Amino acid sequence: MSTRSEKPSPSSGSSSWRRRLRRLQTELGDFAVATLYATQYGLEVQHDLGKDPEDEVVGTLRGDCYAGAWTRALLPGNTKDAYQLTLSGGDLDEAMAVLLTFRTQSDRERQGPGFGRARAFRIGVTEGVKPCVGLTAG
Repeated sequence: MSTRSEKPSPSSGSSSWRRRLRRLQTELGDFAVATLYATQYGLEVQHDLGKDPEDEVVGTLRGDCYAGAWTRALLPGNTKDAYQLTLSGGDLDEAMAVLLTFRTQSDRERQGPGFGRARAFRIGVTEGVKPCVGLTAG
């Protein structure tokens, strides 16, 4: 079973998503939008590695963990490249807010509790990418 959804996603470029993302940026901030894209990228990473979990909740959590690991790389002092994107003080709050609130009832049923998603994101931020590969819902 793939964790991919058939409905429009941030990567689909549909006009309804663009409107939702503009509204989300206004309401929660720019890093909320970046976090949504990062979670989708995290799902693709699993697929590209051939590690699609059987359980959609686990796939979502791992995608959130990878998004957290990407966020970790953006923290001051964690990049070795000349280019550096720096997070503002409220960016982590924006990430948590979007993980907890930008969900339909169907999303809640398929992806599990919001606090589980926040926990997975936090693991990525604090520990990096390694624990994301084997992350479980438990």
